[in-house]
Amino acid sequence: MSSIFVPDHASTQAFLKRVDEIMKRRMIAACVVVEGAVKRNIGGQGGGRLYGSHRASVPGAFPARWTGRLGDSVHWWVSGLGRTLHGFIGSNEKHGPWLEYGTARMAPRPWLRRTIHEMREAVARILLKGN
Repeated sequence: MSSIFVPDHASTQAFLKRVDEIMKRRMIAACVVVEGAVKRNIGGQGGGRLYGSHRASVPGAFPARWTGRLGDSVHWWVSGLGRTLHGFIGSNEKHGPWLEYGTARMAPRPWLRRTIHEMREAVARILLKGN
């Protein structure tokens, strides 16, 4: 004869709490990894037009570093719990969207979406396996 173990409510709640804690740690780890990649990608030298002593990036390339404000402003945060856990990464620097999407006078230099796309396998590995 077979038997089925049905855990009590307290055991189930403790298990779910532990899963939530593990996933939150993994989401934080994934955000930290992506943040580092974003900062590395926007820290290079440009190959485009020269503006005084600053050489801009070419259209479509990662933005060249000028003042460092964009890289310094990149940050992440995690919100929610369980099935509503979300990781966010972004910048509050006003020229971040101009570089990401372009303007009427400048072609895009995508830095955030491109990096997130490049890091998707690493993020999946961290979330699924914790490394």
